[in-house]
This record gives sequence, structure tokens and C-alpha cells, in this order.
Amino acid sequence: MTTIALADAKVINSPPQEKTVAASLYAAGVGQAREQSQLLSIDSVLVYIETRLNHLNEEINTRLAHQNSNIDLQNVLNQIKKKLTDMGITDSEHDKTNHGTPEDRADLDKLFDQAINIADQNGDTKEVEQLTSDKAIIDQGTGGKEDNDIPMEERKNVVNSISNQQENLRGRAELDMIEIQSLISQRSTSLQLATGMLANMNDTMKAIVQNVRS
Repeated sequence: MTTIALADAKVINSPPQEKTVAASLYAAGVGQAREQSQLLSIDSVLVYIETRLNHLNEEINTRLAHQNSNIDLQNVLNQIKKKLTDMGITDSEHDKTNHGTPEDRADLDKLFDQAINIADQNGDTKEVEQLTSDKAIIDQGTGGKEDNDIPMEERKNVVNSISNQQENLRGRAELDMIEIQSLISQRSTSLQLATGMLANMNDTMKAIVQNVRS
């Protein structure tokens, strides 16, 4: 437990040469880390632990942030779909003749802008392009933006497009979760490795002290 606490604490002040050795050890990988642990000081091992954990923590946090943004995007897309569906997307006479109100268009513009902003922050270029295209369909309409005309057929097409986008988001979210689980597993392995390395170094020091005393 003490080793893990030291690994997670960012309070390491090692000489530059030890940090260089630790960085090389990190780049070499887990297997070589075990073989080279006896060549390093405790400070160097702690630098290795910190470097490895910081890298994994950054990756995990990035994936989690992307997951949270995807959830926000899904919620906004659901609001757009509900708005369009409430206006009507069937072949009924009511839905065909209901072309929306100025308030409907204003609400949809705001929701699309919000969705595009989230997708852009996520770096999802294709998502941004598709949402921009869907928004343009709603903005243009048959009667033009000034007439606030959003025909049923166009509402239906946009709802189908958004449903496809949501399906793609769910697929990417599943892949992200698999990657997050893998990174967490790597983090656990790194902590176990670090604990073993420090334990071996401690045993070596004890053996040296016993030899000196004998």
C-alpha cells in the first residue's frame, strides 16, 4: 500500500540522469523493466512509476471525457428528434399540412448549434458535417427560412439521419468502454509491477545490510 501511495503521489524530485534512465525504462516496456530494476535507484523506479501512471491516467481521462461528451450529444439529438417527431413525420393529412412555427425553427436552430458544438469539441469531423447538413435541410425548407416552412418529408429525413448518427455514437461508445477497461487493466499491472520492483530492491538492500553485519 505504501508503494502504491508513493506511485500515485506526484512529489518526486530525482536527479536529471535518473529521470533519463527511468524514461528509457518506461519506453523499454514492462518485461525489460523487471530485468533492469536492479540497476536503478528507488528514486528512478518512482520516476518510472509516475511516468507510466501519468500516461495511463491521461489516456483514461481523455476517453472518459469523450464518453461524457457523447452522452451530452445523444441527449441533444434526442431533443431534436422529439421536436421533429412532435411536429409529425407520418403521411397523415395533419402531419403533411403542419409545417412548423417560428418558435419550432428557433428551437431547432439552437439545438443543432449545440449538437454541432459538442461534436466539434470531440473532434468528430464527420459528425459535424452531417449535423451541419441536417441543419441546412431544416433551415432551407421548401418555403425558405423566412417562411418557417419545415415540410413533413424533410422532417422525416432528418429524423432518420439523426437515428443513424445515434447508432454510430453507440458503437463508438462501446469501443471506448473496451479501451477504457484495457487502460485500467494496464494501470493495475503497472502498479503491481512497481510494487514488485520496489519489493525486490528492498530485499536486496536487506541482504546487503545482513552481509555487512555478518
